[in-house]
Order: sequence, then structure tokens, then C-alpha cells
Amino acid sequence: MNEKPTFDNDYGGFLWALIGFLIPVVGLILYFIWNDDKPRRCESIKTGFTIGFVCWFVTWALANCGS
Repeated sequence: MNEKPTFDNDYGGFLWALIGFLIPVVGLILYFIWNDDKPRRCESIKTGFTIGFVCWFVTWALANCGS
């Protein structure tokens, strides 16, 4: 019997995005652990991680190329 998994306890949200933004390594690890089981949380973590990485890269580029 192929039953579709239910994601009743899977809530994405700001907190998960904030974790991905502030602690990207933890966010990346949680993303790979929960990728199949909690897709909504993973989407939030991925969004936070992406925004955090872009902000870090822009800050680094401005600091090093502004001479």
C-alpha cells in the first residue's frame, strides 16, 4: 500500500528561516536531515540560508573591493 506521507507536524516559518540565516552550518545540516520528512521546514531553512549567504557575500565583496 502506497500511503502518502502526512506532514501534520511540519510547520515552516520565520524561526527556521532565522536559524538558517544566523547559523548557516546548522541550517544546512538540518536541511539535509529533514529533506524528506519535513519539507516545509526545509524550505524555510533554505530561504534563510540563501538570504544569509547572499548578505555575507555582498558584505565581503564591499569590504574587499572598496579600496
